[in-house]
Amino acid sequence: MASNYIQQVDYTSRDYAAIRDDLISLIPNLLPEWTNTDASDFGITLIELFAYMGDMLNYYIDRSANEGFISTASQRGSVLSIANTLNYNPSVGIPATVTLTFQNSTNADITVPALTQVATTTTVNGVSTQVIFETNTEITVPAAVGAIKGSATVAATQGVTVANEYLGDSNGTSYQSFSLSQSPVIANTTQVVANGVNYNQVSYIIDAGYNDPSYTVVTNADNISYISFGDNISGRIPPTGGVYVTYRVGGGVLGNVGPNTLTYLLTNVVAGLTVNNQDAAAGGADPESTDSIRFNAPFALTALNRAVSLSDYAALSVQVPSVSKAIADGTAYNNVILYIAPYGDTSIGTPGVDALGAATATFNTASANVFSFLTDKAPATTTVTVLPPTYVPINIDVNLHVAAQYKQTVVSDAVNAILNSILNSSNTIFAEQIVLQYILSAISTVAGVSYADVTLLARADAAFTGDLTATNATISNVSSFLNVAVGQKVALQTGALGTVTIPSGTTISSFDSVAKTITLSAPAGGTSSVTGTSLWTSSLATTGISNVQCATNEIPKVGVITVTPYGGILS
Repeated sequence: MASNYIQQVDYTSRDYAAIRDDLISLIPNLLPEWTNTDASDFGITLIELFAYMGDMLNYYIDRSANEGFISTASQRGSVLSIANTLNYNPSVGIPATVTLTFQNSTNADITVPALTQVATTTTVNGVSTQVIFETNTEITVPAAVGAIKGSATVAATQGVTVANEYLGDSNGTSYQSFSLSQSPVIANTTQVVANGVNYNQVSYIIDAGYNDPSYTVVTNADNISYISFGDNISGRIPPTGGVYVTYRVGGGVLGNVGPNTLTYLLTNVVAGLTVNNQDAAAGGADPESTDSIRFNAPFALTALNRAVSLSDYAALSVQVPSVSKAIADGTAYNNVILYIAPYGDTSIGTPGVDALGAATATFNTASANVFSFLTDKAPATTTVTVLPPTYVPINIDVNLHVAAQYKQTVVSDAVNAILNSILNSSNTIFAEQIVLQYILSAISTVAGVSYADVTLLARADAAFTGDLTATNATISNVSSFLNVAVGQKVALQTGALGTVTIPSGTTISSFDSVAKTITLSAPAGGTSSVTGTSLWTSSLATTGISNVQCATNEIPKVGVITVTPYGGILS
């Protein structure tokens, strides 16, 4: 007796092989006369085509589902859309600023109008790009006095002004949107006029009144910006007629040019007038990375537009476009210490902090923006102190073993790049922990890596202290980031000479993990000990491996990374 049971569809079969097998298994129930399941059978060919299409459809279904969540979305456009629904405005490119010095060699004053353009050419990865700055205000450069040139300084901002661009005509309908022809648009530089009426930019059109002349600016994943208007309920519909906009384009780390580079006048070229920048430009930053948006957008939502807990202050701060990351600390409820890392100053290597550790103009601007943003969100009795972070260089040494069929230099360069990426400012946070397993896992993802030995993972400022109790240099007391055990020997040599004789009681006062030097201090109560710096040459398990834990106010950054390759194809 024939069975009427028909095998049910297995909805967990989503790839090509599983779908093909399921379809073939249904043949006896649906078409018992079909007995040839050889790959050359035309029917099997059709089944394989259906399985192929099913595989593709399931892939796009899965991708569509993933794109609906900020943690799994792979497309920047999807991440930006989700961030917008969370009321989070990602930071766009920030322009660098600089002070220009104009000199006049003529015997008459020269007026330099605002928006005068000066430029330099920079080369990145073999591609030359002209970087243009515009003066912020008008200045007058005095005439020369004898052989002494007249001089005047003025602030300038990287970028180019696009004046009165015609966007099109308003047709009087709701939710009109116009694209800008040039990009990337610098935030808060747009000025819109619709049929003679000046419109004001707002963050969200829903916050505007029914008769408010308001618009929003939205930038998509391709860096194209759009001007969008309301519907006479939220924001006034622009009157019928031409819509014009003036805005500035530019921004990015490309604008952080070095000193004495801005020497070319592009506009208002006058005989006898020269220009230069004595200091480097600073403050330029690229648009917020997709990974940063993934982290900051959900985090910002947790504050619910009010500051109560410590985490609320940090969550609110990252909503300020000039702030990259933030963390709050404090022991008293009404005294909050807020550490913020601003965008920009990446040419210095320590965003927001100059070479002397002082706050830069970029940090001061970001700090002022944070104070302004928190004004109506924090309790009136709470004191907020905003401070820059401390950046901790992390040193890594790796002995890299390359598989025989791979080029040594290619694999080594790839490992070096991935280690630098781990410690890049875009991928680090406050109070970060860098663990050995994370480093090894990242290295293992590089094609051609056979295995790797990490011989150093430590903070560059890590301390090493210990007591040498005898002339054989045996350690008796260790407080160290190095995995040195009590009773081990540390060989000390003076250059290429023999081993140093160390009197009992000599103390190691410091250890330099980069130069591999140990500084000795005199023993307690004695004056005859050897002092000074000696070369560290021990091979006794002093590998310097330790999981790095940054403090609340610390962010890790790239220190000295050394990758020593072995094996592979030499080239």
